[in-house]
Amino acid sequence: MKTTQAPQAAKGLQFQLDKQTLQVQIELSSLLRSLGAPTTLVTDAISIWENNLQVEVEPSPESELPLCYLPVSQIPQFIDQILDQLSSESRATALRFSEAFSTVEAQVNEVEILKRSNNPKVLGAVLQWMKNNPASYALHELMALQQKRAVMTAPTQAAQGAL
Repeated sequence: MKTTQAPQAAKGLQFQLDKQTLQVQIELSSLLRSLGAPTTLVTDAISIWENNLQVEVEPSPESELPLCYLPVSQIPQFIDQILDQLSSESRATALRFSEAFSTVEAQVNEVEILKRSNNPKVLGAVLQWMKNNPASYALHELMALQQKRAVMTAPTQAAQGAL
């Protein structure tokens, strides 16, 4: 499994779990601050990403902007969309974030494959990882469940053709 160092600015990120969908979400202003991007991009994001954001009516304590939460799985696409609005230093940080979140999603897929293995050594390694890193394992489990739900609720090609 490839590991990627999280960008240093990641320390100020705020996450939440949507209990209905079991989606891990990131608070958009905290992401923008961590990237060194202006938080005023939140208002642009609301209009562009409105179907993918969970918007809280109350403004955040740090600004007058509403709290917006984006599913973690969509961070790379969001970053791609705002790259041209960032300084060169912020752009480099944003690309590292995008790579890190893409890597986490890839690792979730790898862990799911490993967990289905009948190889006792592989199963032992996964069990050891679960014991040593319970928070990391829990995050992987939530993301795996989220991926499974997305696949189960995605319309099939046959159903799309019937419309």
